[in-house]
Order: sequence, then structure tokens, then C-alpha cells
Amino acid sequence: GSDGGPSRPPAKPRGLTPQTSEKERNVTMAKNKRYNYIKKKIARGTWPCILTMLLALGLLLATLALSVHFQGQGPMLLGALGFSSIVMTIFSLYFLILALHDSEKNYVPVRIGGIIAACVLLVWIIFIALGLKTMI
Repeated sequence: GSDGGPSRPPAKPRGLTPQTSEKERNVTMAKNKRYNYIKKKIARGTWPCILTMLLALGLLLATLALSVHFQGQGPMLLGALGFSSIVMTIFSLYFLILALHDSEKNYVPVRIGGIIAACVLLVWIIFIALGLKTMI
């Protein structure tokens, strides 16, 4: 070099430059592409949706267990538990709709809660339809 020391070749530029080959460009871009799902906060209304869904599911299972225990001749308590489960399911679906209106949030937990709540409601609709069919 000009200072009397050994001369070094010019430093290779880091990152993407116009001289970068297409293969190097693809490798560099693949290394820079990182997915981070932690940054997105959960949507507002996720916890109420999940909690009401769990309550509805618990009431459904309790109603089914008591109905089997009483061999289909259960007290009026079973009707109250079933109705409460349906109401909790509707609240869970309401919280799902509210949460989906939150922009740029993590919707995965609330969607899972909403899907399970919809399944619980579908089970109740089927049970009610079967009960009405046996009455007719």
C-alpha cells in the first residue's frame, strides 16, 4: 500500500449490491427473512371468548354426564345447565366477532375458541332437534 505495509485487496461489500450474483442475492434474502409471531399481540376479546367457550363446553359435558346418570329423566337443573351453555356459546361467538374487528393482531387463539364454540352450539342444535323429533 501507500503507507509501506502489505497491500490488501479491497473489502468485499456486505449485503446486496448491483454486482451480487442472483444466487448470492437469493441466499442473502433467505437469511434475512425471519418470521416472528410473538410481535403481534392477541386481539382484544380473546380471553373472554376463550373463557366463555370453556364454560360452555364444561356445561355441555356436565349436562351430558348428568343426563346419562339420570338415564334421561333428569331434574330441571339439566335444562338450566343446557340453556346456560347455549348462552355462553353465543357470548363466545360475540367476543369472536369483536376480536376479529381488531386490526393487525394475532387471531389464532380467538379463532380456535370460536371454532370450538361453534361446535358446541352445533351439538346443542342437534340435541334440540333430536329432542323435538322424539316428541312429534
